[in-house]
Amino acid sequence: MLGFFKKETPGRLTRIIIAINVVIAIAGLALDAFLGTRGVAQSILGLHFSDLAQGKIWQLFTYMWVHAELVGPTALHLVFNMMTLYMFGRVVESELGPKHFISIYFLGALVSVFVFSAEVLLRDGMAIFQPSPNGEGGLVGASGGVCAIVMAFALLRPNTKLMIFPIPVPVRAIRMMMVFAGLSLLLVVTAQVLRLSDQDSMESSGTFWSLLLFQIAHSAHLGGLGWGYFYMVLLHKQMKKKYSQAEPNEDKGYLKNLSARELLQESNRVIDKMNRYGVESLSQEEYEILDLLRRRM
Repeated sequence: MLGFFKKETPGRLTRIIIAINVVIAIAGLALDAFLGTRGVAQSILGLHFSDLAQGKIWQLFTYMWVHAELVGPTALHLVFNMMTLYMFGRVVESELGPKHFISIYFLGALVSVFVFSAEVLLRDGMAIFQPSPNGEGGLVGASGGVCAIVMAFALLRPNTKLMIFPIPVPVRAIRMMMVFAGLSLLLVVTAQVLRLSDQDSMESSGTFWSLLLFQIAHSAHLGGLGWGYFYMVLLHKQMKKKYSQAEPNEDKGYLKNLSARELLQESNRVIDKMNRYGVESLSQEEYEILDLLRRRM
């Protein structure tokens, strides 16, 4: 069990973040049971615009640590987010190093807040800063940061084949993210159109479509995806600039002639170095080894 958090364990930060989210979810459930109420953790740690207006700025940083209640279908919120983070976060953390992982995840969560806030502000105006009559309307969950991590993965390994329910065939990672971004944008626009035309009957109906359209912060997902894309493009430009200014090494033709086994061995060596010292520690040749591995996958 202790090996789960050892420094040598791949994706250590990813595992720690997951563990904290799970502990907070269980603690919130226990607190609700003790007090005989519901949603205490969500009301304290979740992001509520009326609370921000009262100076509770910390909610900008705590909302990403609390999810929907662990009761019934809403428990899937935590399960899906943490499963996704575990699948993709370990790879991103291992290949880019802890510093870049933290920048992508946490800044992605913050950017997603601002994108979500902009959407709600444009829709409802300053009324969002008034207390909600039913106490709802807050933002909870790590989805923004998780989306940023998944986008980073898709740009690191664009040709990796993924099985996504309910699609019966493998889909390339980069194509999957393009489809997901397009669907998120479509759902944001559809929700706004329906609110303008039939808000009362549709949004409060409690049907699957009302939950999909109005209870999920799709704009926050878009914010996370956008930050992940922006960060990776910026990082790629920095690395490209670094290597273009470096003295050219002699004959690199041998890289193209590496067998699959030799390339894997070389890549493992480079990844081990990157895990210890970060992506900035790599030489031009080592960066080219990783690039060759990515193109062959």
